[in-house]
Amino acid sequence: MDFFGAQDHARKMSTRLIVMFVMSLLGLILVTNVLLMLTFSLLGAEQGAAPAFEFDPLLLAGSSALVVAIVALASLYKTVTLRGGGKVVAESLGGRLLIAGSDDVHEQRLLNIVEEMAIASGMPVPPVYILDEEGINAFAAGYSGSDAVIGVTRGALMKLSRDELQGVIAHEFSHILHGDMRINIRLIGLLHGILVVGMMGYYLLRSAAFARRGKNGSAVLVLAIGLVVIGAAGTFFGKLIKAAVSRQREFLADASAVQYTRNTSGIADALKRIGADQHGSMVENPAAEEISHALFGAGSKLSLAGMFATHPPLTTRIKRLQPDWDGEFNVTDAARRSSIRPSGEKAAANASSDTLSSSDRRGRAAELLLALPAAMQRIGDPDAADLDRAAQLHAALPAALLTAARTPFGARAVAYLLLLDVDPQSRADQLIHLQSHADKAVFRELQQLLQSDTDPATDLATDLRLPLLNVALAALRQLTTGQYKIFRDNVIVLTQRQSTPRLSNWLTRSLLLHHLDRAVGGVDVKRHTGGNKKLAQLSDEIGTVLSLLSYLGVERQSQSSLKSARQAFSQATEEPGLPDIQLLPAADLSITRLEAAITRLLQLASADKQLLLSAALRCVHADEHVNAAERDLLATLAEILDTPLPAAWM
Repeated sequence: MDFFGAQDHARKMSTRLIVMFVMSLLGLILVTNVLLMLTFSLLGAEQGAAPAFEFDPLLLAGSSALVVAIVALASLYKTVTLRGGGKVVAESLGGRLLIAGSDDVHEQRLLNIVEEMAIASGMPVPPVYILDEEGINAFAAGYSGSDAVIGVTRGALMKLSRDELQGVIAHEFSHILHGDMRINIRLIGLLHGILVVGMMGYYLLRSAAFARRGKNGSAVLVLAIGLVVIGAAGTFFGKLIKAAVSRQREFLADASAVQYTRNTSGIADALKRIGADQHGSMVENPAAEEISHALFGAGSKLSLAGMFATHPPLTTRIKRLQPDWDGEFNVTDAARRSSIRPSGEKAAANASSDTLSSSDRRGRAAELLLALPAAMQRIGDPDAADLDRAAQLHAALPAALLTAARTPFGARAVAYLLLLDVDPQSRADQLIHLQSHADKAVFRELQQLLQSDTDPATDLATDLRLPLLNVALAALRQLTTGQYKIFRDNVIVLTQRQSTPRLSNWLTRSLLLHHLDRAVGGVDVKRHTGGNKKLAQLSDEIGTVLSLLSYLGVERQSQSSLKSARQAFSQATEEPGLPDIQLLPAADLSITRLEAAITRLLQLASADKQLLLSAALRCVHADEHVNAAERDLLATLAEILDTPLPAAWM
């Protein structure tokens, strides 16, 4: 599926969701007013007056305002409680955060799958939560990739093979990449307001049982029963909205999972196991109903008529994946595998310190440039080649650094390590600062990593810096606000105390702050999930980014290299739809100017981000070679713009 088209569709679906919500609210107001008029009529009859079903404008306005206020306040309350993103949803379902270092082979297998999927997608690794449920199910929750989490039931963890589990996780990553999570979490907030009316009716009905002998008992009872009916209507509207929003997205996520893994049987067999298992996809936690539309499986055996179900029938989903399926849910256990990483030894053998030869890189660069329009369609839609590439990168990460990156203490140490200067004097100054200002346990972890065989500042391959950082982000998101403030201050100081400003260190800092400011909290930052700025409004910023990419593509400042830079810039400006921009002199470019430019480019509309990235790709592939500096800037820019580049591109 087209990533940018999916993002636009998600925004349109959010608008459609608001419209359906308002229509449901109007329906509730109408029914409530009819109910109140009937109640007051009965109340008058009990007082001895003749029953009269009269229209009262004042009553109509007051009751309508009351219903709107109740629903709005309840929805607002629920939305505010969900501001923490996917973590709040996972914890409401009783999820347990998966901590790295467990001796459980199944948990380690799941963690490896999620890490490889994230690296393949070019996005931060989401924290993983385990739900103590026997049913086979999973979900992704959050507002964006920065605060997304993956939840997996114990049943799925224990009952699915690696291929099946990989298919399920690929399905959930599709929801993350295509903006479905934002719709799902907004849906939870909005529908809560509608359902609150029914909850009020339930409690009023209980009260009415004690008030029946009273003077106005009948009227109160009618009002209570009426509110219960309204609550049932709210539930009806809620299921109708859920079905309208989620069912087709499930088909698309299934298809994306097949593209991702190049394995139709993986996700199809997972669905068959749900059909054959006695627990199915059941999630017993009472809070599961609120998030039923975001689950991999239905999560419940109960539903209204099929047209109101949040998920398509299992048989329909399987038939779409395997048209020749015989209708049997049995899956042969011979297909089950429990290895930690598929072809782990092969991946490690194929992964070198620089991972790909320069000739391979040049060949792929040329192919991408020739097929750029088609290649742009793969943003946010990684395929099996990206997953294979991610497995290679994952296997090539130094074991000590990977292990450290999975824990909150070690992840901070890894981030500090990536920011240390190569100059001995500047590095000594940085370490003195950390000794005084960093958490003592984190500094000890840093010292241990400095004694290992790999020094990220000098030895770690550039291909591996971004994947390592994205693994660390999952653990860094577990920091408290106080811990993050200390960490954030230290990150800024480390980048300032460089002998010479280094682009790679600035990119590391930018990526850390971009994801963590939005996810951890305590920092007043706007969520950038798409703006409305046009390219023509940001021509200076576009010129800054493309000029820097053009100069990064040349090895030295000579007459011939400057000519190459101009050619690369010219190639970029051939992208249709770009405004008139000029190549800036190299002397005018700086990290400060780049930072200001990227901050403004965050406000671009989705379609214009697509044009910008396409122009940037033209620029870096103009000479059929992508060097480390170009790759780092392009990949980081794409991730900050929330348009992640698949692993095999770079």
